[in-house]
Amino acid sequence: MQTFAKLNMQLGECPRWNPHDAHWYWVDILGRKLFRSNGSLLNQRELPFTPACFFFTEQNQILVTADSGIYLLESFSAEPVCLTEASQLPQGHRFNDGTATPDGRFIAGTLLDGTSKTGVSYAGQLTGMQALQLTERLERYTIINGQCFSPDGDRYYVADSPECAVWQYDYDKNSGTLHNKQLFYQFERGQEFPDGAATDANGNYWVALYGAGKIAVISPQGERLKEVCVPVSQPTMVAFGGSQGDELLITSAAQTLNDAQLSEQPLAGSVFLLKTDTTGSAQPLLKHPTN
Repeated sequence: MQTFAKLNMQLGECPRWNPHDAHWYWVDILGRKLFRSNGSLLNQRELPFTPACFFFTEQNQILVTADSGIYLLESFSAEPVCLTEASQLPQGHRFNDGTATPDGRFIAGTLLDGTSKTGVSYAGQLTGMQALQLTERLERYTIINGQCFSPDGDRYYVADSPECAVWQYDYDKNSGTLHNKQLFYQFERGQEFPDGAATDANGNYWVALYGAGKIAVISPQGERLKEVCVPVSQPTMVAFGGSQGDELLITSAAQTLNDAQLSEQPLAGSVFLLKTDTTGSAQPLLKHPTN
């Protein structure tokens, strides 16, 4: 494992491989920044809102969910255009983790205070130029994380971090609906908090365990295959990408760490790259009705 970008992000999240320009992207949620790097050159820009997760469209636009709504950027440096305001969400909610769906839509979850089971997950899709439709899909989650799909797109995963549990649903690509909820994996309560996740070509579920300093790999049958240690205690999310699809980018957070812990973890808030012995899929691109 190598250090891809030495940073001190408070809450690094949402690594994404962009096939349009062959760059990695990610955000610092609390720092209100969007990053882009090809491994040698690092670019960053400030955002006028607190970002959560983001997605690339077929036209290489960037759709960003945030505390104040959902925004569209025509390019990395473009001014964001608001597609929908947060007033459409339940009062006090903000967006958190999300994933693109195999059929070119997206699913993004919200949370209230991180302690009450009021989180809602929405299915979203572009419906026209600078237009968006949101439909409620899931509810009664505390902190929605770990969202991703199986390689064939038929199975959807979602974690509730405080519950230390990951659930699976059947996904209907025609209607974009979820069915048949089942417990996929129960992590050690109070010790292993599942955060952001991705699947590889074999359907294995790779998930960052926030606070535990490792990545867990779970088979499609729910068997714990292995763990990958990370040089920080708070890895936040993983994503597959790279030119061969065998790179795993890992974001991390420095938030909540005291001075002594930060001294012991000088790379907290940095981004790491792991060359794996498998391949995974980058996030699907959001479809636009004009295409």
